[in-house]
Amino acid sequence: MTNIYKIAVIPGDNVGPEVIAEGVKVLKAAASLCNVGLEMTELPWGSNHYLATGDYMAPDGMKILQDFDAIYLGAMGDPARVPSQVTAAGHNQKIKKGMDLYVNMRPTRLLSGCPTPLKDPGEVDFVIVRENTEGEYAAAGGRVHMGTDNEVAGYNVPLLRHYLVANAHLQMGQILYQVGDRERSIYHYKEAMRYNGEYYRASIRNEAKTGLSLID
Repeated sequence: MTNIYKIAVIPGDNVGPEVIAEGVKVLKAAASLCNVGLEMTELPWGSNHYLATGDYMAPDGMKILQDFDAIYLGAMGDPARVPSQVTAAGHNQKIKKGMDLYVNMRPTRLLSGCPTPLKDPGEVDFVIVRENTEGEYAAAGGRVHMGTDNEVAGYNVPLLRHYLVANAHLQMGQILYQVGDRERSIYHYKEAMRYNGEYYRASIRNEAKTGLSLID
C-alpha cells in the first residue's frame, strides 16, 4: 500500500447520513482496488450539533479539518428546525472561505450500465467549474430600515479576484489537456451577470494557452 489518505466524514442531516454511509462503502471498495489506504474519521457536526451547542462544528473545527486530506460532506441543513442561512454561514461557507476553496468543480459523466432519461445520449463527459467563494457565495449584503415600510434588502456581488480566476482557468486547462484528442473548449455561461462575466472572459483570454477556445 503506497498511500494513506485521511478523510473527515461529516454525514450531515436528514438523508445525509444514509447517503454517506453507502458512499463510504464505495470509497473503501475503490481504495482496495487502487491499493490505497483510507483513514476515515466521522465528525458529528450538523443541525443536531447546532441545536445542542449553538454552533455547527466544534470551536476548533477549522483547525481539526486542516489535518485531513479531504472532507466527505453529506447533505447539510434542517430548515424545519434551523434557518437555511444559519446553516450556510455556520458550516458550508465557513469551510469554503476558511480554506479558500474557491473552485466549485462538478465532473459529469454517464457511466456504462446506468439508466438515463436521455434518449441515445452518446458520450457524456464534461466538467463544470464555477465560483465557490466569490459572487453570490461571498454573502456580502444587508438590510436597512428594517421593520418599516421603507425596508430595503441589498446584495453586493463582489468582483471576482484575478488570482482566483487565473487559478480556476489553470485547473480547467489541466482538465482539458487530459482529454487527449477530443475537443478542448471552455464554455462560458454568464447569464445576466454582465460585469462579472466580462471580467471573467477578459481574465481567461489573458491566461489562455494555444489550443483552448472560449465559447459563450
